[in-house]
Amino acid sequence: MKKTIAKAIGTSFGFGFIPWAPGTWGAVFGVAIYYLIYQYAPEDINAWMIGLTIVFTIIGTWCCEVLKDEWGDDPNRIVMDESIGIWLTFICMPYGWFNILLGFGLFRFFDILKPLGVGVIDRKIKNGFGVMADDLLAGVYAFIVLQAANYFGLVEYFGS
Repeated sequence: MKKTIAKAIGTSFGFGFIPWAPGTWGAVFGVAIYYLIYQYAPEDINAWMIGLTIVFTIIGTWCCEVLKDEWGDDPNRIVMDESIGIWLTFICMPYGWFNILLGFGLFRFFDILKPLGVGVIDRKIKNGFGVMADDLLAGVYAFIVLQAANYFGLVEYFGS
């Protein structure tokens, strides 16, 4: 039962089983959850996103540890880390489809190429938290770039 729950949550309810680009599908699932939270959460979506990121990082770490013996240290099927990491990209961000698309692209850029310490975390921390942490850092970097793009008016210029 424990493994069944960990598989369901860790694969973002099956998105991790999609054979091509499972991490991208995990991020798509994260965007869908963000959209639902934006539509139905009370006023302060940022508090919700931060709280859910913390809670699901703990749950994701547990899922990775439970599944480590069966699937290995960082299997492609576990995409909850992408689903959660992308949430950090959108914290304190004006809601809009251009921001979502740009944020998605930035997150995948940092997640796939793993620059600026993301790759170090991915290679060095071989436990459940390490699986989650590299995607959280990718989300932070995407957040910084997206904030800068909004601050300098690039999103407004290109998104209109």
